Amino acid sequence: MPIYDNNRALKIAEEQIEATRKLYLAGLGLTEVPVSVGQLTQLKDLYLAGNQLTVLPDALAQLIQLQTLSLSGNQLTGWLA
Repeated sequence: MPIYDNNRALKIAEEQIEATRKLYLAGLGLTEVPVSVGQLTQLKDLYLAGNQLTVLPDALAQLIQLQTLSLSGNQLTGWLA
């Protein structure tokens, strides 16, 4: 029976998540953007349209590769510190 290395599997999963380039969170009824989205340093496209967002986290400023940010259909009033 093979031995499964949980630490190695977790490391691979983290690398795959960090390499995410497109993230679709549109139409999910979100009231806030997870701050952890700011850790997706390779993210180029972020779709948040059709939610219930009123503010955006400053963590989004860390997404220096971001080319597309879809926010329509939200009630945005400002940034969250």
